[in-house]
Amino acid sequence: MSATAQSEANNAGVVVISKPLLKLRLLEMLRDGSFDELTHFIATKFIPLDNPIIQELAPLVLHFAVQVASLKLVKDIVAHWVDNPVECKTALGTTIDINGRDEEGNTPLHLAALQSRINVIQFLLKHRGINELLVNDEGLL
Repeated sequence: MSATAQSEANNAGVVVISKPLLKLRLLEMLRDGSFDELTHFIATKFIPLDNPIIQELAPLVLHFAVQVASLKLVKDIVAHWVDNPVECKTALGTTIDINGRDEEGNTPLHLAALQSRINVIQFLLKHRGINELLVNDEGLL
């Protein structure tokens, strides 16, 4: 974030935190929280939505969730944000693609498999939009 944007955010009463710290707090919320708590966390910590850090992390919420969140929370994220792009855009300022790729080309399905999250894998494979044939940057399914 530029010094000008940082100054404007601070003047508006917004505390801007670093990407690693925000990612860590998001992972903690996903591991321990409910969808309502996640929604509150996003509403209070993912501000301003046009911050480049937020724009980078927001589309990856499902990527993080499939690795650490309960199956119920993963299902809630899919139902509320993947399957409802308008609600997602309002909450996160962007949409979440169930086949979206992270910086290494991994989809949420790749990451669930890497973490051996069998129940999450089974859930994702049942989703109508999933493409289980996508390969990541290492050429892995």
